[in-house]
Amino acid sequence: SDSTFASFIRCLVSRRVRGKAFERLVIDQGHIERTAAKIEGSSKNYEATSRVADGSSKKKSKDGGKDASAEWTIVQKRCLDVIYREGRECSIPFSTIRTLARRLKVPLKETISGIENAEMNILMIRSEDDDSASVSSRSGDSKSDKSSARSSYSEWTPKTDYSVANSIINEDKDGVGKRCAYVGWEDEDDSERMARTRSMNVEELALEEYAAGRLPIQDEEDCDSQSANVKGGWVGWHDEGGHVRALFRILCAPSIFGIDPRDEQSVEQHTIFLAPYQGAPLDLHVGFQGPSSSSGAETGLPRGFFERRRARIDRLLGELDSSTPQDICDRVYDAIFERVRAVRDAGTIGMKDALLLRDLGEIRTLSFIAAGLGGKMLATIFRCLCFDYRHYAGGLPDLLLLRAVFDDDNQEERLVDLGTWVGEAFSAAEVQKGQVVELCRILADRDDEYLGCSKVGETGAVSSQRWRQSVRRQKHDDAAQRGEECFASSDDFPQRLLLSCNDRPIKAECMFVEVKSANDRLDARQEDWLNILDGVGNARVCKFTNQKKSGKKKGEKDSGTVHAGTTK
Repeated sequence: SDSTFASFIRCLVSRRVRGKAFERLVIDQGHIERTAAKIEGSSKNYEATSRVADGSSKKKSKDGGKDASAEWTIVQKRCLDVIYREGRECSIPFSTIRTLARRLKVPLKETISGIENAEMNILMIRSEDDDSASVSSRSGDSKSDKSSARSSYSEWTPKTDYSVANSIINEDKDGVGKRCAYVGWEDEDDSERMARTRSMNVEELALEEYAAGRLPIQDEEDCDSQSANVKGGWVGWHDEGGHVRALFRILCAPSIFGIDPRDEQSVEQHTIFLAPYQGAPLDLHVGFQGPSSSSGAETGLPRGFFERRRARIDRLLGELDSSTPQDICDRVYDAIFERVRAVRDAGTIGMKDALLLRDLGEIRTLSFIAAGLGGKMLATIFRCLCFDYRHYAGGLPDLLLLRAVFDDDNQEERLVDLGTWVGEAFSAAEVQKGQVVELCRILADRDDEYLGCSKVGETGAVSSQRWRQSVRRQKHDDAAQRGEECFASSDDFPQRLLLSCNDRPIKAECMFVEVKSANDRLDARQEDWLNILDGVGNARVCKFTNQKKSGKKKGEKDSGTVHAGTTK
């Protein structure tokens, strides 16, 4: 039957692809509607002229606007139908719902008020700013204010740090999506460094801004924190979620995936693991399909990855949520050490596991990242990846920034020397191998951190050239080399990372930053990630604008403006 066929299509096609298909359908419908309006334009203009000559005009409401009984356009009807029908089934991502809701030109909260969307409820996605209620109360209760609020689109907006930086190329091109290059202003007197440093992309410029302390502008709610007065010291990676996906693989594999190197009777091994060389269960990329889905109830289709393992997922995420930073450090260390011991016991030392060697080579760095993220943020991120890995594995913010501060009353020395405390890539020996900018790009665009597949596009096609480049990068991976040295000798195994140094307690801090140049804008999936991360931690946008333009859009929350880059 048609319903059975539609149900199997929903099971086979990912939620993200279905969402993109509906967006394309609405765009095409709009093109058809505009073409038809152009064809009928001459006759409509003649009728309008006749009505004006007769003294008649279109009925208007009392407030001077359009008739209150005016109906939706064909495109808006299509959007509303998709939002209500697919939104209840949760068969398309919430990012698609927001994209379609913008065409209705009413607040998002009003559009989805009658929809029970599982993705929004489970992942705690907000439809409006937390302070919107107070803002509306301060703005007054006049009829004009209420009318304007209902007639315009509004939704949750991220925190934004603005910085002025004019690019050195593409200055005469104002196209959206154009890549820009910049020149930083750190160590301008160092002629040797300037001679060997190439131009910087927008992410590298942002790394420089946050490391120097020019960004971020402190929020009012952060002023009470003990480390609020500490400026700069942020270090990190332009990895687009590479470290986060690595932690997801390390911490969730034994208890959620059914992967246990010491247990030959792993959970659901015979149904989701058909070969011993699989890196992920076969159903990991099956999007959310809960028990309340009508498609599942009518056809008996299998549940998705999230619902099938929901009890184990909730148990693990509950443990992470209640863990202290030191407990999370120990959990990362124990998970990697257990894998190493299992390989040694199996007598397969000669078989090189690139992921295991790299995890071992940066085991203290991964522990530091996990402690900075904290249990609540880790649990929130992992829940998104379990809910729909194929959709949420991408779209994470560009930069993962961390720093460590001494958590005591001594105000003289607050920033912790990461080379002394963590070591590994932060040590002086590793820094001397290359510039800090090069170290920050160590995990950029890592295809092998996507479980079950390489980094793919919307169609699922794998780029063989990109995969070959990823393999070549692994041969020169410093972390893997350190891991191989540690693996060969039990005496050289790294020590646990303790959140203390010189008898002083240490607090690890983390911040996610999505970087945009003047010609770029946020993707709908990126907005969802910022929405989710901001609810449990520090996530923001860094927007670089031209000096001659303000770059601020209506509705964006401004955290301040500084001058950086090539601006004089």
